[in-house]
Amino acid sequence: MWPDFGTPPVALAKASDGGFRDANNPDTLPEVFRKELDGLRSIVVQNLRVRVCSCGFVERIAMLGEYPYLALADGWKECALGDWVLGE
Repeated sequence: MWPDFGTPPVALAKASDGGFRDANNPDTLPEVFRKELDGLRSIVVQNLRVRVCSCGFVERIAMLGEYPYLALADGWKECALGDWVLGE
């Protein structure tokens, strides 16, 4: 049924943290697309990064929480907040 690409599609989906839907019949396509697109509707922001810098009257900026950040050469700090999902 599947062409031989060396790795079965299910194994590829698991290895890439993706999903596998067997759409071997045109009648199954609407359900496949509905399941896949439902998750996308809940993502509000993807890969959000915020940059902050100190104004003249601020002595220092401290990042609170578990979010990773970079101290940039120009004095700015960039905090990676990741994906924000509706309802979280």
